[in-house]
Amino acid sequence: MPEVGRVKLTPDSRKQVFSRADEIATPYYYSVFTGASRSQRIRTEVTATDHCGYLRFTFSRAAKPLVLIEGSRKGVSGYIRVDQSRREVTGYNSDRMDSNLGPFTLPHFKGYFIVEFSEPFQKYGTYTGLTAAPENHSAKDSNVGAYVGFSPKRGKNVSAKVGTSFISVEQARANLKAEIPDWQFETVREGLKDVWNQKLGIVTIEGATKDQRAIFYTGLFHALLYPKLFSENGRYYSAFDDQVHRGISYTAYSLWDTFRAENSLITLFAPERVNGMVNALLQDYREGGWMPKWPNPSYTNIMVGTHADAVVAEAINKGFHGFDYKLAYDAVSKDAMIPPDGDTKRLWLDREEHTPYEARAGLTYSKQLGYVPVDKTAEAAASTLEDAYDDWAVAQVAMALGKKDEAPFYI
Repeated sequence: MPEVGRVKLTPDSRKQVFSRADEIATPYYYSVFTGASRSQRIRTEVTATDHCGYLRFTFSRAAKPLVLIEGSRKGVSGYIRVDQSRREVTGYNSDRMDSNLGPFTLPHFKGYFIVEFSEPFQKYGTYTGLTAAPENHSAKDSNVGAYVGFSPKRGKNVSAKVGTSFISVEQARANLKAEIPDWQFETVREGLKDVWNQKLGIVTIEGATKDQRAIFYTGLFHALLYPKLFSENGRYYSAFDDQVHRGISYTAYSLWDTFRAENSLITLFAPERVNGMVNALLQDYREGGWMPKWPNPSYTNIMVGTHADAVVAEAINKGFHGFDYKLAYDAVSKDAMIPPDGDTKRLWLDREEHTPYEARAGLTYSKQLGYVPVDKTAEAAASTLEDAYDDWAVAQVAMALGKKDEAPFYI
């Protein structure tokens, strides 16, 4: 967070005014002016690569430039370290969106980062809560962070390169070195622009107004943001066994939302990623015991159905061969046949905390009755419908493997 003047430690104290008229927002570049007066005015520009961000701050000549790095929030353990000689701040925190959902505690899970600055630090320090520690090099606690200040003469233009990792600080450093080795903001921005132009330029539309074109291409841009690449130069942290593995991985499959349309869209607009995405689901199955339904990044009981089954079946039906069909059948048939632990002892409420993995809630009843009963399992009608479709998907995988005797069972 760029600031001017004194260090501001609370989110409320460091908020800054801005106008939508001063924003530029594109898939590859964001820019905004903030600040209530001319002396406080800051221009912030942002671009990115797969695992890294590049920020450029332009301060007024009268300002005392400062950048604050929030290492962790209140109630979240974290660590931060300032290295003045290397012009960098490193750290990690254990914040995880799904920490209250699913069966795993994941003690090794951390988000690591490195922030490299273009200018030397005139001052620096850390903070814990509301207490600043000038010239302190490190802090470890909840709600920790750091700040670095720059000379007004050298600090009118300050750039920051941010590397991220779920493996280690050193991997974050390696990601940054590989993806943004130089201080060339325009080069990185134009590289990302080329990536998005290539993808969005696959389709052209005719007869649309300017607003309609904006809506269409904005929607397409949003549709291509997920699932997110989770691996880092051939390795990935698995939120299903809390270990680091070799391979390609993706996360953030919101499958109940996407299996009907977005995942189909990906087979057309990003076919080069489909095998990797399916393999990622199968890796989750190997490492955690099930394919996930909505990983963030581990198991969650969000929504119903096991729609990874449909994603796998569609990839097979469309001729993708870069994954193990037999393993795929093992995974989808487990979804269809094995009830979750304690199936008849829970309602399986949406986002119910600290449960076993839900898979197909009420499957025990469905196998006996042909449907999920509303007085036994939450969202029963929806589950009955969604599970029926996923059964059809399992049958498609069975057919692809020549299991003609087994396929009709699922239909």
